[in-house]
Amino acid sequence: MHNAQLMNQRGKKGNRQLRNVTSVFILGLAAADLLVGLNVPYYVLFYFNFRELSCHRINCLLRYWFTIYASGCSMLCLIGAAVDRYIAILHPLSYHRVVRTRYASLYLLMVWISMGIISSLPLVGIGDKFDPSKECDLYYTHTKEYALAAVASVVLLTFAVTTTLYSIIFKVAWRQKRAVVALDWNHKVRQETKTARMMALVMGVNFLGFLPYFTVITMRYLDGVNQEEIGYLKPFAVCCYFGKSAINPIIYGWKNKEFRQTFRRIASFNKGVR
Repeated sequence: MHNAQLMNQRGKKGNRQLRNVTSVFILGLAAADLLVGLNVPYYVLFYFNFRELSCHRINCLLRYWFTIYASGCSMLCLIGAAVDRYIAILHPLSYHRVVRTRYASLYLLMVWISMGIISSLPLVGIGDKFDPSKECDLYYTHTKEYALAAVASVVLLTFAVTTTLYSIIFKVAWRQKRAVVALDWNHKVRQETKTARMMALVMGVNFLGFLPYFTVITMRYLDGVNQEEIGYLKPFAVCCYFGKSAINPIIYGWKNKEFRQTFRRIASFNKGVR
């Protein structure tokens, strides 16, 4: 009993280490990844040409509601994480005053609500051009304006903001490292930079996974493109899109020491209770 109580106390102490702004954004990314995973079985069903699914407007639109909603939330969470790292490294003295978990939570709430509204517009007839005689594909179910605005704009905004911020972050971190190399580089700077590297890796995986899907969607709306040839590339693009959500949790556990230690404590506690 004493050992169980001791492990419980250690577990609570370890959990407090994860109660920070970065963990809030990781939680948002994890929730988006979970939504993507829940969408996979439903999305794949349409490849079996079940007529009752493909020919039903709501069923077909829900297929892309999940995709647009989850991907949009994931991308906008990356922006929040990049801003968090930017302030932590470039303005460390103001970080705890400016950046708070409740602000991060409010940002995530706004992201999930706004993307919920945007992704739901076709369900109420805005950006919807569903035709039951066509296959259930984004190209045939959503207008060009909506597809490019809802998908392309979010991807391009995220890419521009995160690339700019992380470029500045690593430039400043490298300069700080060289400036204090004789003083054994400040532990706080090292830790913040390490976290920034982890989030940059998550960002890179997201873009590599989403880029083929984004490219296929964009090319389908270009004039003179052979739709049949583009259709052959879509399964590969979809696999990359879903695959990124499977890789992200591995990165969280592999690159984040606090997550690894907390998971071990939880596993040890459960084993001790038994």
